[in-house]
Amino acid sequence: MVELSKVQTEVVVADAPFVIVSAGAGTGKTTTLIHRAGRLVSMAREENRRVLAVTFTVAAAREMRTRLVAMGCGNKEMLEVRTLHSLAYAICSSAGSFPKGSQWLLSQAEQEEWIEGILPSLGEVSLPPGHRDDEEALSAALCRLFQRWSENGLSSEELEASHRGVFSQEIISAYGRFLAWKRSERRADFPDLITMAANLIDSGIASRRLVDWAHVLVDEAQDLNQGQVEFLCALLKGADSLTLVGDDDQCLYGFRGSRANFLENAVRVFPEMAEKGFVTFHLEESRRCPDEVLVPAVKLINYNRRERPKCLSSSKLGRPPEAWRLDDERDEARFVRWRISSLIDQGVMPRDIAVLARTGSSLRSLEAELVRARIPHVLRKGTGLMESLHVKDVLAWLTVAMHPDATEAFLRIHDRPARGIGRMTALRVVDYADRHGLTVREALEKVMPGNRAALDFADVILSLEDAVRDANDASEALEQVLKLSSYGSWSGIQDLEDFQNDMEMLRSIAESSTDIDDFMISVSCGRDHDRVLKDGEVVLSTIHAAKGLEWDHVFILGAHAQALPHATSCHEFEIARNNWPVALLKGEAWLTIGRGGMEEERRLFHVALTRAKQSVVVSFPSSTWFRGRHIRLEPSPFLCEAGIEVRPVTMEMRQAMGIAGLSSGQSLRNKRRSRSNFTSTAINQPSLF
Repeated sequence: MVELSKVQTEVVVADAPFVIVSAGAGTGKTTTLIHRAGRLVSMAREENRRVLAVTFTVAAAREMRTRLVAMGCGNKEMLEVRTLHSLAYAICSSAGSFPKGSQWLLSQAEQEEWIEGILPSLGEVSLPPGHRDDEEALSAALCRLFQRWSENGLSSEELEASHRGVFSQEIISAYGRFLAWKRSERRADFPDLITMAANLIDSGIASRRLVDWAHVLVDEAQDLNQGQVEFLCALLKGADSLTLVGDDDQCLYGFRGSRANFLENAVRVFPEMAEKGFVTFHLEESRRCPDEVLVPAVKLINYNRRERPKCLSSSKLGRPPEAWRLDDERDEARFVRWRISSLIDQGVMPRDIAVLARTGSSLRSLEAELVRARIPHVLRKGTGLMESLHVKDVLAWLTVAMHPDATEAFLRIHDRPARGIGRMTALRVVDYADRHGLTVREALEKVMPGNRAALDFADVILSLEDAVRDANDASEALEQVLKLSSYGSWSGIQDLEDFQNDMEMLRSIAESSTDIDDFMISVSCGRDHDRVLKDGEVVLSTIHAAKGLEWDHVFILGAHAQALPHATSCHEFEIARNNWPVALLKGEAWLTIGRGGMEEERRLFHVALTRAKQSVVVSFPSSTWFRGRHIRLEPSPFLCEAGIEVRPVTMEMRQAMGIAGLSSGQSLRNKRRSRSNFTSTAINQPSLF
């Protein structure tokens, strides 16, 4: 068992009703939170009350449950561990807000398709310079804007009253139609869940078991937005204590409404809890990073505005971060591949290596190099688990087994695998079931009497109903569904590797789920970076998706002035043409389609540096092609702020990489000839990436 430091112990035993823990990277915040949860469970047991611990990801909730069980505190009767969204969904579901199963969830594609259909009615609307200005890009941007407003509980009437001069009447009206469309369809997306659950609590409709907590603990509290704060306030009405754990310097979600310096201002965000008494702790001893990595990381982040200077130290020894300048993206990819190969040759396991980048597109050249070198790797995309067709299919089968009248789920799985029942026949079955109040299985037998395919399908559904009802846990129910539906052995699966990865992920979530409902909620609210990573693969990831993780050796790719800071995120208070909000408006953080600005970009680089347990290698290309022009790229200003020296790759290194001559020979002469076409980057240029 990990020995707690003096400050960690003080956090665990703190008696204040409101405990705020500012925990730097690698300082043991999760360990501290778990031990405090264990103590609060003991206190709540004496009063016959319960403790709630909330996280932001399925993986974090899974880890917390596992560690609490190991401590003997995993009794669900006393302690509930959930993601914010899964708790919100459970509250909404118990109140009958959604259809049965997972079919209530609106995908990003469905929402963008609806918005694209109303674009002609909006008049002339365009995106700021540097963005694609077609219907697809505009629909995606409007969808993100509408989701942001919805997640923070804003109505079209509130927007019209406060933002008439910022957004056109047509856009505000379209937002109102967007909300009405989702209500009429009894569908929702993740941003809606939080606001709907808060409203149900305030109206007294929510299940008492889901809202009555003695103590509430929040992990990664710095990522809370306004809607989530209001949801927590509703949950706290009868609570004795609130514990917030997080790191303001890892607040990376300004585009979702998170506020900078949230923990510094927590007493103003939760004034009622603060009035009862509060205490603040700072965890500043990192057990992850060596001092050689922490010194530049801390130096960098202290450029941000803050009330208290950042302090992080470590007793570990390591190597100072390196920074290398390469010719172009392909050159950079070869360099990183060479360094990864060298580490593996030295006995480093691939799973202990990660390559991080500001955007996923920056990883493409490296991925091609790793494929050529036959280095196993995995790309963490950060997309929703429910975007996977395989996951949707399995949950639809499980929904049919649990809810025999779930007609929408039946329409999805009637031919997956094929059973001799076409789309038109399936629609007839659903219509008959709805009109006569029958289950899908009963309707099959009525619509197609004596039909062998229909009878066989009805038998499959009956077997599934019995198997899932009798299953001891979510894992057994999942295996029965895969077996009895024949989906687990379906020859129609086109990408077998994707399917196997999806099933591995589902099994992992099922193992850590308390029951089938919890499994369904966790999958619906999860993302692909909640997957269990394989031991033998180098991880390629965006910096956002890497938060909370750690590796021995970290490479930071594409660290030039156009990507870090990202060009479209540098202006914190700008309104572009046509009154389109590029970034956060001062004093209106909850209302706009925000960018975190230079300070959030600096936090991103701080997070990237502090993922490393031993070494960090930063690289960037010195040039690239953009719209037919050769663009010169300068190093990220964050390298200078962190005191990390940029070095050119030597000829000896190029020879070892197997690309000698590319820089000093023809490539260099070509660059000199095309110097007239070269353009230096500037922060205010349109984004290249």
